[in-house]
Amino acid sequence: MNDFFGDDNQLDNWENDVYADNNPFGGYNMSVSYEDTEAKIVTRSFLVMFVALLITAFTATIVTTDIYKMKAIADNFGIIVIAEVLTVILSSAFIKNRNVILSAVMFSLYAVINGLTMSFIFFAYELGSVQSIFLVTAILFGVMSVIGMFARVDLSSVGGICTMALVGLLLVSFANVLFIHATGLELVIDYLVVLVFVGLTAYDAQKLRAVACSASESDVNIVSIFWGMQLYLDFINLFIRLLSIFGNRRD
Repeated sequence: MNDFFGDDNQLDNWENDVYADNNPFGGYNMSVSYEDTEAKIVTRSFLVMFVALLITAFTATIVTTDIYKMKAIADNFGIIVIAEVLTVILSSAFIKNRNVILSAVMFSLYAVINGLTMSFIFFAYELGSVQSIFLVTAILFGVMSVIGMFARVDLSSVGGICTMALVGLLLVSFANVLFIHATGLELVIDYLVVLVFVGLTAYDAQKLRAVACSASESDVNIVSIFWGMQLYLDFINLFIRLLSIFGNRRD
C-alpha cells in the first residue's frame, strides 16, 4: 500500500531525523514530548489494526453461520469486490486530506466488506483450523513486528524488495489462474507470499516507529489510522496465505 500523505513529502520529513547515518533509531535527540507521541502512535496503530481485525472476524462469522447471507453475497460478489476497492480508494483519499473521522469510517467499512469476502474462506475451512492458523499468524506477526521495531539495521531495502516481489507474485498468480493452470504453482506462490509479508511486517513496524518518533502531536490520530491500515493488510494477507497452506478444508 502506498503512502497517502500527498506531494508535500510530510511523511519523508517525519523520517529525516530518524534515518540519519542509516540507523533508524540512533543519532537523534528525542524529547519527552516525542517519546509520548511515539508511544501514542505505536499503541493506537496496533489498536486500530486489532479493532479492524475484530470487525472483519465478526462480520465473516455472522455471514458464515447463515446460508441465506452466504447466497446473497455470492449473488452480489462482483459488486462487493468493487465496493471493497472503492473503500480503499476513499480511505486513502481521506487519509491524504487528514480527515480523521471519514478515514476511520471508511476504514471500518472496508473491514466490514473484507469480512464479507472472507466469509467464503471461513466457510471453506474447519473452524478449529481457522482458529489455530489465526493464532499462528498472530504469533508470527508479533515476532516480526518486535524485530522490526527494535532492529538496529535499516530495513528499507527489505521493504523495497518485498514490494517488488509481491507485485511479481500477484502477476504470476493471475497468469496461472487465467492461462497457465499449473498444478502446484499456487502453493509455491503461497509460500513465497508468506515470506514477502513476513518481511513487509518487519519493515512496516520499523517505519511505523520511525515516523512515530518524529511526528507531531496533531498528527497522532491520522498517522495511527494510516499505519493501523498498513498493519491490518499485512496481517490479513499473512493469515490468508498461511490458511491456504496449512488449513484443513471441510469435507
